[in-house]
Amino acid sequence: MMTPLHDRMRGWAERYFERDLAQLKRRLPELIAELAPGASTRSLATAVLPRIQEAIHATRACLIVDGSVVGASGVNPREVRGNARPTISVDGSAIFHCNAGDSLFPVRMALRCPFGAERGWLLLGPRPDGSLYGTHELATLSDIAPALRQGLFATKSRDDERARDRRKFRNLRARIDSLASHIEGRPLPDRSSR
Repeated sequence: MMTPLHDRMRGWAERYFERDLAQLKRRLPELIAELAPGASTRSLATAVLPRIQEAIHATRACLIVDGSVVGASGVNPREVRGNARPTISVDGSAIFHCNAGDSLFPVRMALRCPFGAERGWLLLGPRPDGSLYGTHELATLSDIAPALRQGLFATKSRDDERARDRRKFRNLRARIDSLASHIEGRPLPDRSSR
């Protein structure tokens, strides 16, 4: 009898006091599911970062996948590249890495591939008053992490595949142009006798 009552009271409290977090938890996975099949990694990050930033009241946010900055909000991506490269953590099981001394991104959330390697990072700046996030904000980020990870990694794989295809096409085009220029200097064989 107490468990259903507790769940209802917790749900009411979340909706009333933590409306932004409840909406983020509910709507962000839906948004990612809608965008991921056709979006690029950058466009997905551009759509997701402002919503995360607004819900947890972060001054800035950034997404890094496979060592590349794929999206930044409230900060110049050049500043991120130069100063905020995350490093592999010593404790491979921790999802959050907090460093109150880091003024740019004191909270970093690891985005791990299914085999456990840290393949991406969600970097978060402090709140406008300089404080860090509470357990409710971190729990909400943990809840959205699987959808975020899946969407980002799927779009990144697709982007990489498209880039490989473009490189192959350029190489083939260069070879065709080279053959065409080589053949232009020679007379064409007579095919009428065949």
